Formats: sequence, structure tokens, C-alpha cells
Amino acid sequence: MLKSFVANHRPTKIFDPENEEHRSIFYKYLKAQSWSHSPYQWAIDDDSVDVVHCISKKLVSYYLTHEFVVKKPQKPQKTPPKNVFKIKDLKTPKKMSK
Repeated sequence: MLKSFVANHRPTKIFDPENEEHRSIFYKYLKAQSWSHSPYQWAIDDDSVDVVHCISKKLVSYYLTHEFVVKKPQKPQKTPPKNVFKIKDLKTPKKMSK
């Protein structure tokens, strides 16, 4: 009895929203309403009441920080396009003297 309990024990992990595998496992849980496919047992690391609440809070925070991050505008390149003539490149005809 004890041997089968230890052999079938899933490792305990803390949910990391940055980890794509963790997000995928939670998505499968939401579809099936079952943790049977999960290779891990999730630990609660905050003041949440249950695992689903803990993971949901982390995911909301993760997606909101990625959604509303202010992106720095890219600086335009300082090199002029190749087909543009500069004024000093243009040759003016010499004036004819009388």
C-alpha cells in the first residue's frame, strides 16, 4: 500500500506563469475540470484559498503586465536612403567669362 503511494506520487511545483508548460497544463485543467493529466501537484505560495484561485491570480497578473507594457519606440535610422542626392554631390556648370 505505502509503496504504491510513493511510486505514484507526483512532484510538487509552484505555478510559474512564465513557463509555457505550466500554462498549458492549466488550460487543459480548465477544459477537462480535472488534474488527472497534470504531471505535477501544485503548491499554494500565497494567501489563496485553493490552487485554482492561486493560479488564476498569477495568470491575470502575468497577462496584464504583458498587455500594458509601454514599448519604447524604435529610433529611426540615421543613414539616408541610397537614392537621395545631397546638394554637395550635384555639380553646377561653371560660369562663362566674357
